[in-house]
Amino acid sequence: MSQSHRERSFRSYLSRRVVVPWLVIGVLLLIVAAGSGSDPWISLPVDPLLALGVAHLLVLWKILTTLQSIEQSIEDETQTEY
Repeated sequence: MSQSHRERSFRSYLSRRVVVPWLVIGVLLLIVAAGSGSDPWISLPVDPLLALGVAHLLVLWKILTTLQSIEQSIEDETQTEY
């Protein structure tokens, strides 16, 4: 596998598995922040605490899936060495 192909596949991996989910989580947290407080910027159709709970669950899910993918890549790397 050439170096440039590896770089392209790594960038594709980053955008697909890291950047996009964290952007979605960030947007959810911004919506929660904008919709909560004594003078909300926007009117939310759901309770801000419910949206915040969903955002926290998404963060935990993303952390767990990232750790699992790192663990899997380490296992794959050690299997190819032997």
